[in-house]
Amino acid sequence: MASSLLRLALSLLFWAALYAAGGYVSLRLDDPATRVAFVWLAAGVAVSAFLLAPPRRWLALFLAFMAARLLLDAWEHHDFLHSVGIGCISLASDAGVAWLIRRYARRGDDLHGVMVLIGATVLVSAAAAALGVGWLAYASGLPFWNIVWIWWAANVTGVLLPTIAILSWTDVAGKARRPGTAALLCGLAAWVLLCASAWYVFAEITPHAHRASVVFPLACAPILLAAVMSMAWGSRGGALGLISLGAIALYYAAGESGPFFPHGLKPGESLLLAQCYLCVTALLLAFLWVYTNGRRPGGAMASVDAGIMYQYDPASGKLAWDGDPRAALGLDTAPLDTLDELLGRVHPDDRQALQARWAAAAAGPVDAALALRVAAGDGWVRVMDRSPTAIGSATGVAVVGTWQVRQRWAWR
Repeated sequence: MASSLLRLALSLLFWAALYAAGGYVSLRLDDPATRVAFVWLAAGVAVSAFLLAPPRRWLALFLAFMAARLLLDAWEHHDFLHSVGIGCISLASDAGVAWLIRRYARRGDDLHGVMVLIGATVLVSAAAAALGVGWLAYASGLPFWNIVWIWWAANVTGVLLPTIAILSWTDVAGKARRPGTAALLCGLAAWVLLCASAWYVFAEITPHAHRASVVFPLACAPILLAAVMSMAWGSRGGALGLISLGAIALYYAAGESGPFFPHGLKPGESLLLAQCYLCVTALLLAFLWVYTNGRRPGGAMASVDAGIMYQYDPASGKLAWDGDPRAALGLDTAPLDTLDELLGRVHPDDRQALQARWAAAAAGPVDAALALRVAAGDGWVRVMDRSPTAIGSATGVAVVGTWQVRQRWAWR
């Protein structure tokens, strides 16, 4: 019990410190007159934490993040009441993005998970921007329409960039890749070239009009090198490339240096261009990660809709599956070819119910769904047994039905 509480406390402290670090960096880039940051990296930290933690810990995470935010605002001498209001709106939107991903992403379909991440981030950030800027407009008299789009863009960038980096680094959709010697050297060379090219692009280049045809192609070089790192080192290589490129780009963009500072732009617009650049890079690496890893079970954002059909022979106890049950359900390599082998993976409290249900289905259709818990790694997968029906076969009666994954209770 004590060790469990210690692990929880250390986990909360880690996430709160990471949240505060992201917030501190973002506040170095904010507009002091409006208190609206041009990028809010802490949002992606919060979304990642909510995704990686079981829902029962969300309240503790929320409180830890709020404490970190209030301490950070106190350090910056911000008004306490405004900090509480904006903090509640911001953290509620982060939890909302994570909840939508858990609710609507599909187990084993990482591409769909990335699309849900994008959609949830865009929509929830718009709602949060309207509420947050509305609060500031009411409390401080700031112009609503001039600020709301800055909040929205800052939150979209702040969610996508850290979330994709953190989830790629943790590689929760599967085991982290261990590159061979050639891939290791290739990735290392790509990382060195990425840092060097990003430094040159953002620290040394000034986008004069007659050099635009050279400046912007050079700005694409770090993106291509980040893609090479992702291919060579897997998801963690892509995460490292994204973090390195993001740190260099934002550091020099804050000092108004780099290819996104041509003449004629309004204050803040150049930093928004840098945000778009980093968002495109993050999404490219996310889709590349999906392509190289395939649609694997137990994906980072998987929660619902994965299903597989089964056929059970009551006479012999044999099971036949339409596909690979281990891949569809996110299980390990243990065989699931007989009822006894399957019952060995089912929670002890659910075994009798499953046996009784399939025995009843052999005599006639069963309409109600049955929730089961199946052991998978360090947690349980909740499965819904749907519509078991008896059909005739050459050897007698068989029971056919569908198992649908509803929730994984513990993350990898």
